[in-house]
Amino acid sequence: MISSRYGTGACVPVIIEDKPLLLAILVACIRSGNYPSIINPNLSSKEFKLVLTELAENKIVVESKCSTLLSESYDCYTVSHETLFSNQNYEHRSHWKTPNLEDTWGILYSSGTTGNPKGIIRSHFSIITELLGWIIELETRKSSHYYIGRPVFYTGGLVLTLSAILVGGTVSLPNTHDANTYLSHVERNKIEISFLIPLQIQALVRHVEQEGIKNPPHAGFVLAMGNAFPSELKVPAMEVLHSGIIESWGNTEGLGTITLPEDVRTRPGSIGRPFLTDDLFIVNEKLQRADQKEVGKLSGIVDSKFTEYKNREFLTSQTLSDDTIISDDLGYEDKDGYFYLLGHVGDMFVHRGHKIYPISLEKVIAFLDAVEEVSVVGFKIGDEGYVPVAFIKPSTLGASDSKLLETINSRLEESERIRFIKIINEFPKTASGKIKKEELKLKYKDEILAAFR
Repeated sequence: MISSRYGTGACVPVIIEDKPLLLAILVACIRSGNYPSIINPNLSSKEFKLVLTELAENKIVVESKCSTLLSESYDCYTVSHETLFSNQNYEHRSHWKTPNLEDTWGILYSSGTTGNPKGIIRSHFSIITELLGWIIELETRKSSHYYIGRPVFYTGGLVLTLSAILVGGTVSLPNTHDANTYLSHVERNKIEISFLIPLQIQALVRHVEQEGIKNPPHAGFVLAMGNAFPSELKVPAMEVLHSGIIESWGNTEGLGTITLPEDVRTRPGSIGRPFLTDDLFIVNEKLQRADQKEVGKLSGIVDSKFTEYKNREFLTSQTLSDDTIISDDLGYEDKDGYFYLLGHVGDMFVHRGHKIYPISLEKVIAFLDAVEEVSVVGFKIGDEGYVPVAFIKPSTLGASDSKLLETINSRLEESERIRFIKIINEFPKTASGKIKKEELKLKYKDEILAAFR
Protein backbone atom coordinates (compact mmCIF):
# COMPACT_ATOMS: atom_id res chain seq x y z
CA MET A 1 0.00 0.00 0.00
CA ILE A 2 2.72 2.51 1.00
CA SER A 3 4.99 1.64 -1.93
CA SER A 4 2.16 1.79 -4.46
CA ARG A 5 1.15 5.28 -3.31
CA TYR A 6 4.57 6.81 -2.70
CA GLY A 7 7.13 4.76 -4.60
CA THR A 8 10.41 4.83 -2.65
CA GLY A 9 12.42 7.52 -0.89
CA ALA A 10 9.32 9.60 -0.11
CA CYS A 11 8.09 11.34 3.02
CA VAL A 12 4.86 9.75 4.27
CA PRO A 13 2.79 12.02 6.56
CA VAL A 14 1.13 9.89 9.23
CA ILE A 15 -1.71 11.05 11.51
CA ILE A 16 -2.57 8.11 13.76
CA GLU A 17 -3.41 7.98 17.47
CA ASP A 18 -3.93 4.23 17.91
CA LYS A 19 -0.62 2.87 19.21
CA PRO A 20 -0.34 -0.58 17.54
CA LEU A 21 -1.70 0.84 14.30
CA LEU A 22 0.86 3.65 14.27
CA LEU A 23 3.72 1.21 14.87
CA ALA A 24 2.52 -1.00 12.01
CA ILE A 25 2.42 1.95 9.62
CA LEU A 26 5.91 3.08 10.69
CA VAL A 27 7.26 -0.38 9.88
CA ALA A 28 5.45 -0.29 6.53
CA CYS A 29 6.97 3.10 5.68
CA ILE A 30 10.52 2.00 6.41
CA ARG A 31 10.03 -1.48 4.90
CA SER A 32 8.92 0.11 1.62
CA GLY A 33 12.00 2.33 1.44
CA ASN A 34 10.23 5.51 2.56
CA TYR A 35 10.27 7.50 5.79
CA PRO A 36 7.39 8.63 8.02
CA SER A 37 6.54 12.08 9.27
CA ILE A 38 4.75 11.48 12.57
CA ILE A 39 2.18 14.22 13.12
CA ASN A 40 0.40 14.74 16.44
CA PRO A 41 -3.37 14.15 15.98
CA ASN A 42 -4.05 16.88 18.58
CA LEU A 43 -2.90 19.71 16.34
CA SER A 44 -5.39 22.43 15.50
CA SER A 45 -6.68 22.67 11.92
CA LYS A 46 -4.43 25.70 11.43
CA GLU A 47 -1.39 23.80 12.69
CA PHE A 48 -2.22 20.81 10.47
CA LYS A 49 -2.29 23.10 7.45
CA LEU A 50 1.05 24.68 8.36
CA VAL A 51 2.73 21.31 8.92
CA LEU A 52 1.44 19.77 5.70
CA THR A 53 2.39 22.88 3.74
CA GLU A 54 5.89 22.65 5.19
CA LEU A 55 6.13 18.99 4.16
CA ALA A 56 4.78 19.82 0.67
CA GLU A 57 2.97 16.49 0.66
CA ASN A 58 -0.71 16.04 -0.15
CA LYS A 59 -0.94 12.25 0.30
CA ILE A 60 -1.56 11.40 3.95
CA VAL A 61 -2.00 8.14 5.85
CA VAL A 62 -4.63 8.80 8.48
CA GLU A 63 -6.52 6.81 11.09
CA SER A 64 -10.27 6.51 10.59
CA LYS A 65 -11.23 8.64 13.59
CA CYS A 66 -8.66 11.30 12.63
CA SER A 67 -9.82 11.70 9.03
CA THR A 68 -12.32 14.41 9.98
CA LEU A 69 -9.43 16.64 11.05
CA LEU A 70 -8.43 17.26 7.44
CA SER A 71 -10.19 19.06 4.62
CA GLU A 72 -11.25 17.33 1.40
CA SER A 73 -8.34 18.93 -0.44
CA TYR A 74 -5.98 16.26 0.94
CA ASP A 75 -5.54 12.82 -0.60
CA CYS A 76 -6.10 10.70 2.50
CA TYR A 77 -5.57 6.97 2.78
CA THR A 78 -7.65 5.97 5.78
CA VAL A 79 -6.41 2.97 7.75
CA SER A 80 -7.81 0.93 10.60
CA HIS A 81 -7.06 -2.42 12.19
CA GLU A 82 -9.61 -4.02 9.88
CA THR A 83 -8.15 -2.61 6.65
CA LEU A 84 -4.54 -3.12 7.71
CA PHE A 85 -4.78 -6.74 8.77
CA SER A 86 -7.42 -8.02 6.35
CA ASN A 87 -6.44 -10.55 3.69
CA GLN A 88 -5.96 -8.23 0.76
CA ASN A 89 -3.77 -9.08 -2.20
CA TYR A 90 -0.99 -6.58 -1.60
CA GLU A 91 2.17 -6.77 -3.65
CA HIS A 92 4.76 -8.81 -1.75
CA ARG A 93 8.42 -7.84 -1.90
CA SER A 94 10.89 -10.42 -0.74
CA HIS A 95 13.83 -8.04 -0.58
CA TRP A 96 14.58 -4.94 1.43
CA LYS A 97 17.53 -2.71 0.82
CA THR A 98 19.18 -1.79 4.11
CA PRO A 99 19.13 2.01 4.45
CA ASN A 100 22.29 3.99 4.94
CA LEU A 101 22.86 5.06 8.55
CA GLU A 102 22.69 8.75 7.67
CA ASP A 103 19.49 8.39 5.62
CA THR A 104 16.41 9.98 7.14
CA TRP A 105 14.58 7.62 9.49
CA GLY A 106 11.68 9.99 9.94
CA ILE A 107 10.44 13.43 10.89
CA LEU A 108 8.99 13.98 14.36
CA TYR A 109 6.65 16.93 14.72
CA SER A 110 7.33 17.90 18.30
CA SER A 111 7.49 21.10 20.30
CA GLY A 112 11.18 20.32 20.81
CA THR A 113 12.95 23.02 22.78
CA THR A 114 10.83 26.02 21.83
CA GLY A 115 7.23 24.97 22.48
CA ASN A 116 6.21 25.30 18.80
CA PRO A 117 5.45 22.35 16.51
CA LYS A 118 8.26 21.85 14.03
CA GLY A 119 9.69 19.00 12.03
CA ILE A 120 12.71 17.39 13.68
CA ILE A 121 14.58 15.19 11.21
CA ARG A 122 16.21 12.09 12.68
CA SER A 123 18.52 9.67 10.84
CA HIS A 124 18.63 5.89 11.24
CA PHE A 125 21.91 6.28 13.15
CA SER A 126 20.33 8.88 15.44
CA ILE A 127 17.38 6.64 16.30
CA ILE A 128 19.34 3.42 16.74
CA THR A 129 21.88 5.05 19.06
CA GLU A 130 19.05 6.50 21.17
CA LEU A 131 17.40 3.09 21.42
CA LEU A 132 20.71 1.50 22.41
CA GLY A 133 21.13 4.18 25.08
CA TRP A 134 17.77 3.28 26.60
CA ILE A 135 18.53 -0.44 26.40
CA ILE A 136 21.81 0.06 28.26
CA GLU A 137 20.38 2.40 30.91
CA LEU A 138 17.23 0.35 31.61
CA GLU A 139 18.92 -3.04 31.07
CA THR A 140 16.20 -3.90 28.59
CA ARG A 141 16.14 -7.57 27.63
CA LYS A 142 13.88 -10.20 26.10
CA SER A 143 12.03 -10.73 29.39
CA SER A 144 11.31 -7.00 29.83
CA HIS A 145 7.68 -5.88 29.78
CA TYR A 146 7.00 -2.14 29.52
CA TYR A 147 3.69 -0.35 30.05
CA ILE A 148 3.49 2.77 27.86
CA GLY A 149 0.99 5.20 29.37
CA ARG A 150 1.73 7.95 26.85
CA PRO A 151 1.03 8.16 23.10
CA VAL A 152 3.69 6.76 20.79
CA PHE A 153 3.43 9.79 18.52
CA TYR A 154 5.35 11.54 21.31
CA THR A 155 9.07 10.81 21.26
CA GLY A 156 9.26 9.36 24.79
CA GLY A 157 6.58 6.74 24.21
CA LEU A 158 7.97 5.93 20.78
CA VAL A 159 11.60 5.30 21.75
CA LEU A 160 10.73 3.30 24.88
CA THR A 161 8.41 1.10 22.82
CA LEU A 162 10.96 0.60 20.05
CA SER A 163 13.81 -0.15 22.48
CA ALA A 164 11.78 -2.96 24.08
CA ILE A 165 10.76 -4.37 20.69
CA LEU A 166 14.36 -4.18 19.42
CA VAL A 167 15.53 -6.75 21.98
CA GLY A 168 12.41 -8.92 21.70
CA GLY A 169 10.73 -7.60 24.84
CA THR A 170 7.02 -6.97 25.41
CA VAL A 171 5.09 -3.70 25.49
CA SER A 172 1.60 -2.96 26.73
CA LEU A 173 0.11 -0.16 24.62
CA PRO A 174 -3.25 0.91 26.08
CA ASN A 175 -4.99 3.61 24.04
CA THR A 176 -6.61 4.97 27.21
CA HIS A 177 -5.14 5.28 30.69
CA ASP A 178 -6.67 5.84 34.11
CA ALA A 179 -5.87 4.62 37.62
CA ASN A 180 -8.36 1.73 37.68
CA THR A 181 -7.43 0.27 34.30
CA TYR A 182 -3.73 0.69 35.08
CA LEU A 183 -3.92 -1.18 38.40
CA SER A 184 -6.01 -3.89 36.79
CA HIS A 185 -3.49 -4.32 33.99
CA VAL A 186 -0.49 -4.39 36.32
CA GLU A 187 -2.24 -6.97 38.48
CA ARG A 188 -2.62 -9.30 35.47
CA ASN A 189 0.85 -8.71 34.01
CA LYS A 190 4.34 -8.58 35.42
CA ILE A 191 5.35 -5.07 34.37
CA GLU A 192 9.00 -4.16 34.74
CA ILE A 193 8.67 -0.45 33.89
CA SER A 194 5.62 1.80 33.52
CA PHE A 195 6.11 5.00 31.56
CA LEU A 196 3.89 7.81 32.90
CA ILE A 197 4.04 11.59 33.15
CA PRO A 198 4.12 13.18 36.63
CA LEU A 199 0.43 14.19 36.44
CA GLN A 200 -0.52 10.55 35.84
CA ILE A 201 1.67 9.47 38.75
CA GLN A 202 0.10 12.09 41.01
CA ALA A 203 -3.41 10.95 40.02
CA LEU A 204 -2.45 7.33 40.67
CA VAL A 205 -1.05 8.16 44.12
CA ARG A 206 -4.24 10.05 45.03
CA HIS A 207 -6.42 7.18 43.81
CA VAL A 208 -4.54 4.58 45.86
CA GLU A 209 -4.66 6.77 48.97
CA GLN A 210 -8.34 7.71 48.58
CA GLU A 211 -9.37 4.10 47.99
CA GLY A 212 -7.29 2.91 50.95
CA ILE A 213 -5.37 0.36 48.87
CA LYS A 214 -2.60 -0.82 51.19
CA ASN A 215 -0.69 -3.06 48.78
CA PRO A 216 -1.57 -2.00 45.22
CA PRO A 217 -0.52 -4.01 42.18
CA HIS A 218 2.67 -2.39 41.03
CA ALA A 219 5.36 -2.27 38.38
CA GLY A 220 8.99 -2.74 39.30
CA PHE A 221 9.69 0.87 38.35
CA VAL A 222 7.76 3.93 37.23
CA LEU A 223 9.62 6.05 34.68
CA ALA A 224 8.54 9.69 34.51
CA MET A 225 9.10 12.06 31.61
CA GLY A 226 7.28 15.15 30.37
CA ASN A 227 6.07 17.73 32.86
CA ALA A 228 8.07 18.92 35.87
CA PHE A 229 8.14 16.24 38.59
CA PRO A 230 7.75 17.80 42.07
CA SER A 231 10.55 16.48 44.26
CA GLU A 232 8.09 16.30 47.18
CA LEU A 233 6.01 13.78 45.20
CA LYS A 234 8.81 11.31 44.49
CA VAL A 235 9.20 9.68 47.92
CA PRO A 236 5.40 9.44 48.56
CA ALA A 237 4.96 7.99 45.05
CA MET A 238 7.61 5.37 45.72
CA GLU A 239 6.12 4.44 49.08
CA VAL A 240 2.45 4.48 48.04
CA LEU A 241 2.88 2.76 44.68
CA HIS A 242 5.58 0.30 45.84
CA SER A 243 7.55 1.02 42.66
CA GLY A 244 11.01 2.45 42.21
CA ILE A 245 10.93 5.95 40.69
CA ILE A 246 13.09 6.93 37.72
CA GLU A 247 12.95 10.39 36.16
CA SER A 248 14.21 11.32 32.72
CA TRP A 249 14.50 14.64 30.91
CA GLY A 250 15.00 14.87 27.19
CA ASN A 251 14.05 16.54 23.98
CA THR A 252 13.28 15.26 20.53
CA GLU A 253 16.53 16.76 19.24
CA GLY A 254 18.46 14.01 21.04
CA LEU A 255 19.57 15.20 24.48
CA GLY A 256 18.63 13.30 27.61
CA THR A 257 19.26 12.64 31.30
CA ILE A 258 18.14 9.87 33.64
CA THR A 259 18.11 9.24 37.39
CA LEU A 260 18.82 6.09 39.35
CA PRO A 261 16.13 4.78 41.74
CA GLU A 262 18.26 5.72 44.77
CA ASP A 263 18.39 9.36 43.59
CA VAL A 264 14.80 9.79 44.83
CA ARG A 265 16.12 10.16 48.38
CA THR A 266 19.59 11.59 47.80
CA ARG A 267 18.83 14.23 45.13
CA PRO A 268 15.04 14.36 44.54
CA GLY A 269 15.21 17.71 42.71
CA SER A 270 17.57 16.45 40.02
CA ILE A 271 16.60 15.34 36.51
CA GLY A 272 19.59 13.01 36.57
CA ARG A 273 22.92 12.49 34.86
CA PRO A 274 23.60 12.10 31.13
CA PHE A 275 23.11 8.75 29.43
CA LEU A 276 26.32 6.73 29.72
CA THR A 277 27.43 7.35 26.13
CA ASP A 278 26.62 11.08 26.08
CA ASP A 279 28.43 14.29 27.02
CA LEU A 280 25.99 16.74 28.61
CA PHE A 281 26.92 20.17 29.96
CA ILE A 282 25.67 23.71 30.60
CA VAL A 283 26.63 26.59 28.31
CA ASN A 284 26.55 30.24 29.41
CA GLU A 285 25.56 33.30 27.40
CA LYS A 286 28.95 33.22 25.62
CA LEU A 287 28.24 29.60 24.59
CA GLN A 288 31.12 28.42 26.77
CA ARG A 289 30.90 25.54 29.23
CA ALA A 290 29.56 26.93 32.47
CA ASP A 291 30.98 26.37 35.94
CA GLN A 292 29.30 24.17 38.54
CA LYS A 293 26.00 25.63 39.78
CA GLU A 294 26.11 28.33 37.05
CA VAL A 295 22.74 28.63 35.31
CA GLY A 296 22.72 28.25 31.54
CA LYS A 297 21.31 26.22 28.67
CA LEU A 298 21.37 22.42 28.83
CA SER A 299 23.55 21.29 25.94
CA GLY A 300 25.43 18.24 24.81
CA ILE A 301 27.33 16.20 22.26
CA VAL A 302 25.48 12.97 21.52
CA ASP A 303 25.37 10.36 18.76
CA SER A 304 21.57 10.56 18.79
CA LYS A 305 21.50 14.21 17.71
CA PHE A 306 18.91 15.31 15.16
CA THR A 307 19.93 16.21 11.61
CA GLU A 308 18.07 19.50 11.18
CA TYR A 309 14.68 21.18 11.47
CA LYS A 310 12.55 20.81 8.36
CA ASN A 311 12.83 24.01 6.27
CA ARG A 312 14.15 26.06 9.22
CA GLU A 313 17.80 26.74 8.55
CA PHE A 314 18.13 29.65 10.99
CA LEU A 315 16.59 27.69 13.86
CA THR A 316 18.83 24.74 13.04
CA SER A 317 21.91 26.98 13.20
CA GLN A 318 20.81 28.29 16.61
CA THR A 319 20.21 24.84 18.08
CA LEU A 320 22.92 22.76 16.40
CA SER A 321 26.41 24.25 16.64
CA ASP A 322 28.85 21.83 14.96
CA ASP A 323 28.21 18.64 16.97
CA THR A 324 26.68 20.40 19.98
CA ILE A 325 22.93 20.60 20.60
CA ILE A 326 22.05 23.78 22.50
CA SER A 327 18.59 23.43 23.99
CA ASP A 328 16.26 26.18 25.11
CA ASP A 329 16.02 24.69 28.61
CA LEU A 330 17.76 26.39 31.52
CA GLY A 331 19.44 24.51 34.33
CA TYR A 332 22.66 23.87 36.19
CA GLU A 333 25.02 21.00 37.03
CA ASP A 334 26.23 20.00 40.48
CA LYS A 335 29.67 18.71 41.49
CA ASP A 336 28.58 15.10 40.99
CA GLY A 337 27.54 15.62 37.36
CA TYR A 338 23.80 15.68 38.05
CA PHE A 339 21.56 18.25 36.37
CA TYR A 340 18.73 20.43 37.65
CA LEU A 341 16.06 21.92 35.38
CA LEU A 342 14.81 25.51 35.68
CA GLY A 343 12.54 25.64 32.63
CA HIS A 344 12.52 27.29 29.22
CA VAL A 345 14.47 30.49 28.52
CA GLY A 346 11.28 32.31 27.52
CA ASP A 347 9.53 31.44 30.79
CA MET A 348 12.06 33.06 33.12
CA PHE A 349 11.33 36.64 34.26
CA VAL A 350 12.69 39.16 36.76
CA HIS A 351 10.54 40.21 39.74
CA ARG A 352 11.88 42.87 42.11
CA GLY A 353 15.43 42.20 41.02
CA HIS A 354 15.18 38.42 41.40
CA LYS A 355 15.16 35.89 38.57
CA ILE A 356 12.02 33.79 38.77
CA TYR A 357 11.99 30.32 37.22
CA PRO A 358 8.31 29.30 36.98
CA ILE A 359 9.06 25.58 36.94
CA SER A 360 10.50 25.84 40.47
CA LEU A 361 7.28 27.46 41.74
CA GLU A 362 5.09 25.02 39.82
CA LYS A 363 6.80 22.05 41.46
CA VAL A 364 5.91 23.43 44.89
CA ILE A 365 2.32 24.37 43.99
CA ALA A 366 1.56 21.12 42.11
CA PHE A 367 2.24 19.10 45.25
CA LEU A 368 -0.71 20.68 47.11
CA ASP A 369 -3.77 18.43 47.46
CA ALA A 370 -6.08 21.18 46.22
CA VAL A 371 -4.16 21.58 42.94
CA GLU A 372 -4.51 19.27 39.95
CA GLU A 373 -2.49 21.33 37.48
CA VAL A 374 -0.72 24.69 37.58
CA SER A 375 1.10 27.13 35.33
CA VAL A 376 3.05 30.15 36.62
CA VAL A 377 3.75 33.12 34.34
CA GLY A 378 5.33 36.54 34.65
CA PHE A 379 2.71 39.21 33.97
CA LYS A 380 3.79 42.79 33.31
CA ILE A 381 1.83 45.17 35.52
CA GLY A 382 2.53 48.84 34.86
CA ASP A 383 5.47 50.29 36.80
CA GLU A 384 5.74 47.16 38.93
CA GLY A 385 7.30 45.23 36.11
CA TYR A 386 6.72 41.47 36.01
CA VAL A 387 4.78 39.81 38.82
CA PRO A 388 4.17 36.08 39.41
CA VAL A 389 0.65 34.96 38.45
CA ALA A 390 -0.56 31.36 38.83
CA PHE A 391 -3.23 29.68 36.71
CA ILE A 392 -4.64 26.72 38.61
CA LYS A 393 -6.91 23.83 37.79
CA PRO A 394 -8.16 22.71 41.22
CA SER A 395 -8.54 19.06 42.18
CA THR A 396 -11.65 19.88 44.22
CA LEU A 397 -14.56 22.20 43.53
CA GLY A 398 -15.22 25.28 45.60
CA ALA A 399 -11.61 25.99 46.53
CA SER A 400 -11.19 29.44 48.08
CA ASP A 401 -8.88 31.65 46.00
CA SER A 402 -7.68 33.62 49.01
CA LYS A 403 -7.07 30.52 51.16
CA LEU A 404 -5.26 28.77 48.33
CA LEU A 405 -3.11 31.83 47.69
CA GLU A 406 -2.20 32.00 51.36
CA THR A 407 -1.26 28.32 51.42
CA ILE A 408 0.85 28.63 48.28
CA ASN A 409 2.78 31.69 49.46
CA SER A 410 3.51 30.15 52.84
CA ARG A 411 5.69 27.65 50.96
CA LEU A 412 7.54 30.13 48.76
CA GLU A 413 10.36 32.58 49.33
CA GLU A 414 9.21 36.18 49.76
CA SER A 415 10.64 37.21 46.37
CA GLU A 416 8.78 34.34 44.65
CA ARG A 417 5.33 34.79 46.15
CA ILE A 418 2.35 34.63 43.82
CA ARG A 419 0.48 37.92 43.50
CA PHE A 420 -2.69 36.63 41.86
CA ILE A 421 -4.24 33.26 41.07
CA LYS A 422 -6.77 32.47 38.37
CA ILE A 423 -8.87 29.32 38.67
CA ILE A 424 -9.55 27.68 35.29
CA ASN A 425 -11.16 24.42 34.14
CA GLU A 426 -8.74 23.40 31.39
CA PHE A 427 -5.35 24.48 30.08
CA PRO A 428 -4.63 25.19 26.41
CA LYS A 429 -1.71 23.00 25.36
CA THR A 430 0.85 22.67 22.61
CA ALA A 431 1.20 19.78 20.19
CA SER A 432 3.37 17.97 22.76
CA GLY A 433 0.95 18.50 25.64
CA LYS A 434 2.79 21.43 27.20
CA ILE A 435 0.77 24.37 28.51
CA LYS A 436 0.49 27.35 26.17
CA LYS A 437 1.49 30.09 28.56
CA GLU A 438 1.27 32.92 26.07
CA GLU A 439 -2.26 31.92 25.14
CA LEU A 440 -3.21 31.91 28.83
CA LYS A 441 -1.78 35.39 29.30
CA LEU A 442 -3.60 36.74 26.26
CA LYS A 443 -6.93 35.15 27.14
CA TYR A 444 -7.02 36.48 30.71
CA LYS A 445 -5.07 39.70 30.17
CA ASP A 446 -7.94 42.12 30.83
CA GLU A 447 -9.11 40.28 33.95
CA ILE A 448 -5.63 40.14 35.45
CA LEU A 449 -4.86 43.78 34.66
CA ALA A 450 -8.14 44.77 36.27
CA ALA A 451 -7.20 42.87 39.45
CA PHE A 452 -4.12 45.06 39.89
CA ARG A 453 -5.83 48.41 39.36
